[in-house]
Amino acid sequence: MMILGLFLTYALLIVIVDIFVPIGRLLARLMDEHPNTIRAYSVNIAGSLAGTWLFVLLCYFYQPPFTWFVVLGGLILFFVFRSRFDKWVSLVLIVGMIILAWFAGLVPGALRVVWSPYQKLVVEDATLQHSIGQYGVSVNNTGYQTMIDLSESHTLANPETFPPSLNGFSQYDIPLLLHPNPQKYLIVGAGSGNDAAGGVRHGVPDITAVEIDPAIIAIGRDFHPEQPYSSPAVHVVNDDARSFFATTTEKFDVISFSLLDSHTTTAMTNARLDNYVYTQESIARAKSLLAKGASWC
Repeated sequence: MMILGLFLTYALLIVIVDIFVPIGRLLARLMDEHPNTIRAYSVNIAGSLAGTWLFVLLCYFYQPPFTWFVVLGGLILFFVFRSRFDKWVSLVLIVGMIILAWFAGLVPGALRVVWSPYQKLVVEDATLQHSIGQYGVSVNNTGYQTMIDLSESHTLANPETFPPSLNGFSQYDIPLLLHPNPQKYLIVGAGSGNDAAGGVRHGVPDITAVEIDPAIIAIGRDFHPEQPYSSPAVHVVNDDARSFFATTTEKFDVISFSLLDSHTTTAMTNARLDNYVYTQESIARAKSLLAKGASWC
């Protein structure tokens, strides 16, 4: 699987290069032939800025592949009508590409599909897969996290799934058991809310949940059975963990590194975001935010 993932990543990079090389050559030739090079270059820069803002706009509104390919098809039309090849063949290929993009964005049986600024998120009914959680979230077609109801009423009502002897000792409870009386709890990589729910169950009055992806926060608000992000004790911060570490002046009794970017450590992606979080500098900065007698994990 890892070899296949690396091969697909390499093939994708080759395709990207093959797409941009002819466009770059065409742009260079047109600029060289233009009677006013400065003006041509200025128009090129303006187009780059417009493209950047269009990219940001589409990301902000969580647009699916269909929208992106509609925009791409519209931009390609400029080259189609200037081409010496059969324009109808090119138009049919563009329409086919857009139609395929529509089907590519569909996920049968999904409760919600969100194309966030960072990734593709799919919410599914986890009980259909015999999971202990009620809802599951996959990232880029890879299982990522499950929203689990560990409230006392739910666990006591399901002793077969949640043995009474293990209640209160889940991975979301253990960090808070390392401090005798935590008052301020920081979670980085809070995801859809399992860690924050653990803080609420333990009665921590001040919980800061840091999550970089606003779409995951929204999913947690809408689907998590314990509704931790609706608790007055939980303060949700939409920020990168490193950025929060660098800017906050607060001190915390417990700091928990949740499963930050765990899905990026597979062969399915070439982005190793964990390399920016699990570093000596990042850990040292987090440690400096601990209050006296505090703990971190």
